Amino acid sequence: MTINACANLVHRGDSDRFLATMTGDIAAREALFVLYAFNLELARAASASDEPMINAIRLQFWRDMLADIYAGKTPGSHEVAQPLAELIHRLALPKTRFEQMINAWYDDLNTPLTPEDFTGQTGGNLMVLAGRALVGNAGTNETTDAGLYALGHSAGLANWLMALPELAPDMAPEEIRNLACLGRDLLKTARNTPALRDKQLAPALRTAWRARSIFKRTLNNPNAALHGNLGGSEFFRRTGLLTKALRQSW
Repeated sequence: MTINACANLVHRGDSDRFLATMTGDIAAREALFVLYAFNLELARAASASDEPMINAIRLQFWRDMLADIYAGKTPGSHEVAQPLAELIHRLALPKTRFEQMINAWYDDLNTPLTPEDFTGQTGGNLMVLAGRALVGNAGTNETTDAGLYALGHSAGLANWLMALPELAPDMAPEEIRNLACLGRDLLKTARNTPALRDKQLAPALRTAWRARSIFKRTLNNPNAALHGNLGGSEFFRRTGLLTKALRQSW
């Protein structure tokens, strides 16, 4: 699968990550689009059917595929598998982060995880992988990974709140506020992590560019989340990202 095909998948299924990734250079895009395409495939596998067993089988496919990749075997014919294998081997990306993402989707099938747990294991681990893809394992350490995880977790909570009408339409306002507070605190943790000032990380970090405004709107009015009114206008959405890109910030 070419980089353009991966990019098209992300463009269709995850427009925020697509836009953020397009602020990076070619090398950054090539790495990030593969990771984000993989992330979309997990979401697709976990929601393909109303039967949890079928979705579990689809997720097992990715468990087996990941095992083959790390065992040095030729990956299967799935369109995302080959570029993912090449990325993993070229950058020595950690297997455990991928496994935790798959496990979160798998565990959520029969006994739904809390929003806090689910968004941490999915969004948090994805951000760590994205950061390592941009600066390499030698450019990261436990502190960097913790900051990346916090930011990915925060962005995941923001996205979860955006989808609240579909995911939990009966959630109590106080519970909604608690999630927004957690997301805001995680965002502060990430912004206070010195290692995340590395400009090489910016294309990955910018995937969280809407989080602050989403938490602010939620805390001001939890009912806005229940009614799906957290996104703001398309103009301000794109302008906010453009401003950060021009300022070389996130």
